[in-house]
Amino acid sequence: MASQEAVVVSKRGLWLLVLFFLGFLAVAGINLFISGLIDELDQKSANERARLFIGEQIVAGLREIEIDFYRLPNTFGATIQQRVAQELRGHVEQVERSLVVLRQGGSLSRNIALNIGGMDEMRRTVSFQPDEGNDAFVMEIIELAPHLDQIRRHTDDLLEKLARREACAEKATANCRRAVNDEITLYFKSIPSFFFRVNENANRLFYESNRRLDDFEARLTEQRTHYQKAQWGAVVVVILSVMGLGALSLRQIGDTNNALQRAWQEMRTAKEQAEAAQEQAETANQAKSQFLANMSHEIRTPMNGIIGMTDLALDTELTEEQREYLRLVKSSGEALMTIINDILDFSKIEAGKLLIENIAFDPHAVAHDTLKALSLRGRQKGLELICDIAADVPHRLVGDPGRIRQILLNLIGNAIKFTVAGEIVVSGRRMEGSESDICLLQMSVRDTGIGIPPEKQSQIFEAFSQEDGSITRRFGGTGLGLTISNRLVELMGGHIWVDSAAGSGSTFHFILSLPLAAEIDTVSQTLLADIAGRRALVVDDNLANRQVLLAWLKKWQMPAVAVGSANEAIKLLRDSGPRFDCLLLDAEMPEMDGFALTENLRAQPPASGVPPIIMLSSSAAKGDAKRCQALDIKGFFPKPVAPDELHAALRQLFCGSAIAVTTEQPVAPTLVTRHSLREARAILDVLVAEDHPVNQKLAVSLLEKWGHRVTLAENGAVAVELLADETFDIVLMDMQMPVMSGIEATRAIRQRETDAGLPRIPIVAMTANAMQGDRESCLAAGMDDYIAKPVRPAELKTALERWGGKQGGQGSDAAVGDGAATAEATADHDVAVPLPPTFSRPAMVGADFDYVRALGEADAEIIEIIGDMFLAGIDHDMAQLSEAVSSGNEAAARRHAHTLKGTLASFNADPARQLAAEIENRAEQGDLDLQAQLDALAENMGRLKAALGQRSAGA
Repeated sequence: MASQEAVVVSKRGLWLLVLFFLGFLAVAGINLFISGLIDELDQKSANERARLFIGEQIVAGLREIEIDFYRLPNTFGATIQQRVAQELRGHVEQVERSLVVLRQGGSLSRNIALNIGGMDEMRRTVSFQPDEGNDAFVMEIIELAPHLDQIRRHTDDLLEKLARREACAEKATANCRRAVNDEITLYFKSIPSFFFRVNENANRLFYESNRRLDDFEARLTEQRTHYQKAQWGAVVVVILSVMGLGALSLRQIGDTNNALQRAWQEMRTAKEQAEAAQEQAETANQAKSQFLANMSHEIRTPMNGIIGMTDLALDTELTEEQREYLRLVKSSGEALMTIINDILDFSKIEAGKLLIENIAFDPHAVAHDTLKALSLRGRQKGLELICDIAADVPHRLVGDPGRIRQILLNLIGNAIKFTVAGEIVVSGRRMEGSESDICLLQMSVRDTGIGIPPEKQSQIFEAFSQEDGSITRRFGGTGLGLTISNRLVELMGGHIWVDSAAGSGSTFHFILSLPLAAEIDTVSQTLLADIAGRRALVVDDNLANRQVLLAWLKKWQMPAVAVGSANEAIKLLRDSGPRFDCLLLDAEMPEMDGFALTENLRAQPPASGVPPIIMLSSSAAKGDAKRCQALDIKGFFPKPVAPDELHAALRQLFCGSAIAVTTEQPVAPTLVTRHSLREARAILDVLVAEDHPVNQKLAVSLLEKWGHRVTLAENGAVAVELLADETFDIVLMDMQMPVMSGIEATRAIRQRETDAGLPRIPIVAMTANAMQGDRESCLAAGMDDYIAKPVRPAELKTALERWGGKQGGQGSDAAVGDGAATAEATADHDVAVPLPPTFSRPAMVGADFDYVRALGEADAEIIEIIGDMFLAGIDHDMAQLSEAVSSGNEAAARRHAHTLKGTLASFNADPARQLAAEIENRAEQGDLDLQAQLDALAENMGRLKAALGQRSAGA
């Protein structure tokens, strides 16, 4: 019923709209018609004014003719007389032109003299169109033409007489001149009456024309008023008619609308009931998501234990049947863990508990490391994995590398899953529109898999959805990977989409806007100089691989040639072509692979010898390294190889002396591999867990100065979370931090390494305490080394050299899975861990302590790094310490005093440091009666600040 009434209302509303539209058209038509009539009247008025203007021109012209005619006899000299006559004839022609316009119509112009600055005259132009059959104004029928002809004749006669007068003057004959003057006088006696009649007739007619124009305009004004009244009358009639019909329609619509409101109220009640039910369902769903997000640790922990203990069991002596069972358990556990991770991540996103970080990272390293993690899966399916990050992509951006890696893992994992044969290419480029401090980064993952039909592409980013229901049975998966990737990209302010067609592969793209961080030049000009100018030959049957390698070599200033087969390479090397300094070979090529090509070259070397060879393999297998050493291959890397790894390998080949290209003089004593480079590399990924800004700046400044990549964690909990998603070479851990201390964080890290069978990451403690008890606490928690604060650059560098890159235990050769044993040995003090001696200097306390001298004896580099930040934050630090003491917060007071003690030691500020140490010790014992110590510390702080200010002014 309500639907039918709505239809009736709709129809009546439509007719009402049509009625108002017709009324509008009627009003507009009347206005347009009346306006046309008024415009016609205005045009007639303008035409009559133009006629009067032309009459003015004729009268003025006749006046000028008369003046010039009477001026002629008063001029002497033929030249002047001809000029006056010429002006007279010009006025005659002007009058004639005016008469022509009056008879035939046209335009007439007149220059009007002005006395205005910057403008001497103005030009007025009028247009006239004579009315056919209208003889009300007779100026155009004035018979002036004959009179104008008479004026021309009189002018010629007068000029002839004046010429004779000039001739008499030349002869100096008085009688002749007198006779001519008498003749001119008699001639002029007949002229005045002629000009009088002409001017009188013209003026009379002009006056009559002007009077009639006034009468005509009066009639036009009256007629225009009648038109306007008729216009308004017609408009009022139309409006009243429309309003009457509209009121009738509105009344009918109102009746129907009342019925609709009753129906709408019923619908609203039903909608409220539905919304209440939906809200209950959403609340239940939110509670579910919140529960899963909160339970993520509890759910993952037992799974990690299952997988980790399965790995440990696989390392024991087992029968083949038992080993197969455990492999199935591990495989099933990892698959279940993947599903659990997807569901938990999705629940965390739905619950709004997922946070996006903003830290500095290298997108090149993220892409290559992600591909490395999936390279085994790719090799198992015989797929070519290629990483092509453009050179213009900055190496230092600010964003969330963990989440970007998660997106790439999902996209690359799907590409491997849905690709049977071919290649997977991960590419990155800096898009147009990027600003000086912002990079629009587009990452793409292209595969040669099954593809996605266009009609299915809108569904693949939905939760628990796949492009085809049979996909689950054929390939497996939850369908959450792309949904999570989509949500993560959106959380980072980006956009993700896919280009695909069934049977022709897919390309997933996502764009992120990321700020630029301070750039660290990973390949300096000095390093480039080591390999610049060296010629390389690339042999790979995959076009994308060849293009990527050529781009890297070009960036490193190495001339390179690329061929697609071993036969082309043999022909090129044995022809008298360019000499190459190294070969980059693909291990898997049709017809003849890289190893067969090497054997061929060793058996029949080219005339110039065999250059050093680096082998790149998509399916590295056990025994490949020995095979490379047997063939004197200098380097071996599984694909995808990272550019910094290949660059380091080339430097190891070419660095030092000139490279011999014959087999008699080996270039590298050992096989260059990813692991050998890792052992030898100088650049480390360092995680610094430190809560105080001054100590953060000191550590970051020193580490970045030495070329290392640094990630900051403001407390132990953040450090543990970062290590769950990222890999670091070493951790520098402050002992006392809020939320989670360094000891607690280390225990959590070691426990996870044991549970998951992960390599042991070196952890070096940093603390202002340097006593044996702290050493024992560090060892018991599983730390590997100990640096006393204030941090000394030499001690920090020694610790980095001792532990940097040595994951897996106390040495680089420790196997994965030994972390638990190492931790146990460390806890029992069976492993001798070298600890640096406690730093101390003679105390110079008292009011006579010279802070300026103490600063002069301190490390100038450290003061340069942290001096300004210390001055900017010291008042805040003192306020925090005082607040902790006054509020009775023993833990906070101890922590703030401990941090302040370490910072003060950097400045050799012994009295202030000892006061901070006393406050720390008494707070640890529960004694917070420290006002005297706080006052003394504040006084010493003032003296230290003055000394720092004096030092800065002196600098």
